[in-house]
Amino acid sequence: MDTLDKRFTVLLLIGVLLISNYAEATNDTHGCSEPGDRCVPSRYCTQKRVGLVKKDQQVTDAQPLYNVTCIPEEKTDNTTHICCPKTKIRCLLNDDPLACTRIESCPAFEGKAEQELVHSNETSLCYVHNQKKFYCCSDLLCAIQTGLCDSDVDPPVWERSQSAFTSCEGNGSRVPRELCPQNGIVGNDTYTCCKPSEASKLISHRNAAILAKMQCGDPGIIEKIYYGRQSQRGEFPWMVLIQNKLNRNVYCGGSLIHPRYVLTAALCIKQFKEDNYIARLGVYDLLTVSKTCKKPPTEKCLIRSVKHYVEKNILHETHNIGLMKLKQPVKLVEGMVQPICLPIFEHLRMHLPAMLMITGWGMIDDVFKPAAILMKGNTEVLPDKPGCEIGHSFCSGGDKRSNNCPGDMGGPYQAQDMYNGTVRYVQYGIISNDSNSCQGPRLIGNGISVGYFMDWILEHLEL
Repeated sequence: MDTLDKRFTVLLLIGVLLISNYAEATNDTHGCSEPGDRCVPSRYCTQKRVGLVKKDQQVTDAQPLYNVTCIPEEKTDNTTHICCPKTKIRCLLNDDPLACTRIESCPAFEGKAEQELVHSNETSLCYVHNQKKFYCCSDLLCAIQTGLCDSDVDPPVWERSQSAFTSCEGNGSRVPRELCPQNGIVGNDTYTCCKPSEASKLISHRNAAILAKMQCGDPGIIEKIYYGRQSQRGEFPWMVLIQNKLNRNVYCGGSLIHPRYVLTAALCIKQFKEDNYIARLGVYDLLTVSKTCKKPPTEKCLIRSVKHYVEKNILHETHNIGLMKLKQPVKLVEGMVQPICLPIFEHLRMHLPAMLMITGWGMIDDVFKPAAILMKGNTEVLPDKPGCEIGHSFCSGGDKRSNNCPGDMGGPYQAQDMYNGTVRYVQYGIISNDSNSCQGPRLIGNGISVGYFMDWILEHLEL
C-alpha cells in the first residue's frame, strides 16, 4: 500500500469515527426532545434523515445526518426506535400505509378490548406516549386524512343536551333507520333502536373525511348575553343572506358549510336561474348590507358583508333542501366568516337535541318588517305533536318558545355538541317554512333534518 492509500485510509477512519460520535451525541435515550415527535420503530417513520453525501457536495450547515434514536416507554419490538414527527408516522398492515391511533379513536376497533388487540394478528402496537398506547388502525378514512384520528389529548368533558329521540334498551335511541349505522340497526321497521357509537366514527364517505379536517362551528370570542334576542356580531359567522337580484326585498337564510357551498331550503333557490341570486357573507346589520366592497375586499369591508355569485344550484328532487355552489371560494375571516359543522360523525347523525337555536333576519313578530340585526332564539323540538314524528323533518316551536318568521326559511337549526374532540356548533336542521306567526303556539315551525339527508349532501359536494 503506497503512502497516498494509507493517508486516504486514515482520513476515512477519522471520518467514520467523527460521524459515529456525532450520531451518539445527538441520541436522546430518554425520549424525544421535540414536542411533536414520537419514539417509534424506524420502519414506521416516513421521514428519514439518513442519507449519503455526494462527493462533490459540501455540508455547510449543522443538520444531523441521522434521526435521533430513543428508548421508548414500552418497547414494541427489538428494532431501532427513532424520534419521528407525529405527522410522518405510518404503520403497515398488508403493505397498506395506515395511521397509528388510540383504541377509542379508531372506528375499526369499536367494541374491542385492548387485550384483544395486543394478541391480534390484524393490528400491532405502534408506540406508547405518556402511558397511552397507539395501535395500527385499519380504517381508511383515518389513513387518508393525517391528524384525523391520532390525537393523544383526551377530549374535554361535555354534558350533552337531551335528545328529542326517545330512549330504548341498551342505552340506545329510537331513530329513523337512515340515521343509524348499519352495525347498530335492530329489526326491519322504519324506526330502529340504534345503539350508540362508542367512538367518534365518521360517516363512511370521502367528503366526510375532508370536512372533518376543516375548521368549523367556532363563533370566536363573544360576550355572552343570556335571554338576548339580538345576536352579537360574529356570533354566527356561518350565516348567509340569500337575495334575489330581481327583488332584493325577498330573501332567505342559509349557512356556509364549506368555502364553496351554502346549505339552504330548495324553495329559496328554485324559482329563478343561478344568475339571479346573490349570497352575502359576513352580514350582521341589514342597514349596511348594500354598501359596496372594494376589490380586493378589506377586513373593514368584510365586517359589513361581501356578496358572492352562484355557479349552480343543486335541488333535492322531492324535499325542501338545496345547495348553492359559489363561483369563487369564500375568504374565511376568524369570528366573521366561518363554516358551521355538519353531523358527519355517527354519534351526531343519530342525535337531535331537544332544544335548538334558530337564527335569521326574518320579520319581527307580527309586524311586517324585517329585523335589521341578525336575530336568534331557542326553540323546542316537538316529537309528540300530531303529525310531528321525527323523520326527514321535525316540528318545533310552541308556547313560550321562539318560532321562525317570514324571511327565515333556509337558515339553520343549530346546537353545540362534541365534534372531533372539541365543542362546536353543529347544524341539525334547516328552517323549512315561513311561519305566518313568529311567536306563540298557533303555528309551529318545520325543519328539515340535516342528518337524514347527510348522504345526499356529501354526494353532491365537489371537493
